[in-house]
Amino acid sequence: MGSLDVNFIERVSKVLDPGCFCVIDPNTIEEPRGIYNNQSKYIAKPKNTNQVSKIIELANEFSVGVVPYGGSTGLVGGQIGPKESYLLLSLENMTSVREISHTDYIYTVEAGMLLSDFKLLVKQQDRLFPLSLSSEGSCQIGGNLATNAGGVNVLRYGNMRDLCLGIEAVMANGKVINDLKGLKKDNMGIDIRNLLIGSEGSLGIITAATLKTFPEVVQNTVAIISISSPKMALRIFSELQKHFENQIQAFELIKSTGLSFLNRAGINFVEPFLERPDWLILLDISTLVGYYNIEGDVEIFLMKCIKMGLCDDVLIAQNEKQKYDFWQIRHKIPEANRKVGPICSNDISIPISRIPEFISKTDESIKKISTNIIINCFGHLGDGNLHYNIFPGEEANKPSLLLLKSEIILTINEFVADFGGSCSAEHGVGRLRVLDMNKYCDTGKLAAMARIKIAMDPNGILNPGVIFQNTSKKKVSLIKDS
Repeated sequence: MGSLDVNFIERVSKVLDPGCFCVIDPNTIEEPRGIYNNQSKYIAKPKNTNQVSKIIELANEFSVGVVPYGGSTGLVGGQIGPKESYLLLSLENMTSVREISHTDYIYTVEAGMLLSDFKLLVKQQDRLFPLSLSSEGSCQIGGNLATNAGGVNVLRYGNMRDLCLGIEAVMANGKVINDLKGLKKDNMGIDIRNLLIGSEGSLGIITAATLKTFPEVVQNTVAIISISSPKMALRIFSELQKHFENQIQAFELIKSTGLSFLNRAGINFVEPFLERPDWLILLDISTLVGYYNIEGDVEIFLMKCIKMGLCDDVLIAQNEKQKYDFWQIRHKIPEANRKVGPICSNDISIPISRIPEFISKTDESIKKISTNIIINCFGHLGDGNLHYNIFPGEEANKPSLLLLKSEIILTINEFVADFGGSCSAEHGVGRLRVLDMNKYCDTGKLAAMARIKIAMDPNGILNPGVIFQNTSKKKVSLIKDS
C-alpha cells in the first residue's frame, strides 16, 4: 500500500472545499472500547458524492488505503486507521435530504446524517424509523448500513438491511452506483445493494440511501417480568408468539448481574422489584393502527403466565414515565459494563431454541477457567442475539485475568460454533473478529467473499484489514499469511 505522498495530498486537496482536508488531531479520533488507536494522519471530508468519487479514484491510482469514518461508534475497530498512510474518509458534511415521497413514505438521505436526526425528521411527519441504538445520537446512516446495524427492534422490523430500499455508493475505481429508486420489487440482476450493506466499507463507500418508514406506534405496553432462568424466558416467548406474534416490539433478556453493575457503576435507575430476581425480561408490545386495548390483553396474558408457573412476578408500566424507567434499565447496562471494565465482550447469536442450554453449558465451562470472574449475559433473546460479556470480580486482579482472555474467548466461540451460532451477531467483523470469522465461517463462503473482494476492489484500497486481512493486488486472503 502506497504512502500519502505530496502529489496525492495536493490532488485530493484540490478536490475538496477549503478546510475539508486536514491533519488529524489524535484527541478527536476515538473508538468506544479503546482497543484500537488511530494511526491515520489525514482525514478528508467531502461535501457531495462527486467529491467522494474523485477521492476514491485518486486513492485507487496511488494505492492509498481509505478507511470510512462515521460516528466512530463501531465496536470492532472497522472505523480506525491502523497505518499513518491510510486516509480517513468522513461523510459528516453529507447530511442532506435528497427526496421524500409522501405517497409511499420513503426517504432518500445522504449517508452522513445522524440516525437521531433522521428519526426526528421522520417523527415530525408522524412516521417511525424503527432502528433503535444506544449510539443513535452519534452514529450515521452510512455506518448503520455498512454494518447492517441491529438494535432492540430487530424482532419486529428487521436489521438495517430490511429497512433499506435503495443505495448510492462509490466503488473502488471511483465509479458511482446510483440505485436509489426505492423499488420493493427489482430483479434486474444481482442485488448490489445487499452486497454492500454489511460489507463494512470493504466493497464500496455508501453515500446515500432510500429508507422505508412505518406508521407511528398508537399504543404500546411495556412490562418487566421476573423469571428464574432463561428456560422460562424461552417458554414465555413461545407462548407470546401465539398471541402477539406481529406486535412484539422487543423481548430483552436481562441478568441480575446487569443491575448489580448499574449499582457498581453509580448509575441511577428504578429498581423494579422489591427482591431482585436472577433474570428479567423486558417486554414491549405495540400496535400501529386499529387496536383499542392492547394493555388489557397483555395483562391477561401475563397473569396466565404466572398461573402456569412460567414467571414469578410482573410489572406493567402504567404511564410513559414508567415505560421510560423500564427501558432505561436495559439501555444503561452497556454504559455500566464499560465503567466496570470487561475482560472481553462477545456479540453472538444462537438459535433461539438453544439459548438456555448454551448459557448453562458455557457458564459452567467459563467458571472452570477462573472463579474470580463474573458473567453478564444479556441481549435480544427475541432474535437470538446475546451479549455474553466477561468481567473481573470486585476483588479480582484484572491484569492476571486478562492473561486468560484468549482461553475465555476460545471457549465461548467453540460453544457458539457447536450450537450453530455466529461469533458476530450485529457488531460486524471489523478488525477484531477477522480471525474468528476465518476459523468458524464456512470455507465455501470465505472463498466466495475473497473472490468478490478481488473483483470489486482489486487494489485492496477499501478499508484494508477489515474482513479481509491480505488485500494485495490480485490476492485476497481471509487469514493472516504465515
